Amino acid sequence: MAGIPGRGGQNRLSLEELEARNTFRPARHRYLIDGGPPPVRADGRPRPDQPVPAALRRVAVRGLTGQARTVVQETLAAYGDWTRPLIETLRLYALSAARLADLSQPSDAAERRRELRTYLALLKALDLERP
Repeated sequence: MAGIPGRGGQNRLSLEELEARNTFRPARHRYLIDGGPPPVRADGRPRPDQPVPAALRRVAVRGLTGQARTVVQETLAAYGDWTRPLIETLRLYALSAARLADLSQPSDAAERRRELRTYLALLKALDLERP
């Protein structure tokens, strides 16, 4: 089923089969010639073994201070497959984590619950696997 990680791709054709069927497309099947897996996963995100580019790291931590900056840096170091939208979600997640740490007073219970819901929704959106 399209769009669901782990499904599809099991019926990949070899280079010889693609050429025999006259369906070989160099832009799509270049990895068959070069060897190795395609540079991106089926969901369009880069493979985890590719490091996060320095420019994307700078965007991720720009304007963040303290705990939020630490959360972003540690998460980028632990996981390697980031796109620009995921970086923005990670920034929001880090800011939410910092706000949640600041709301430790018992008088802030309602606000803490709201922030906790936001934090958990952002964590779910990031879909991080345990390293």
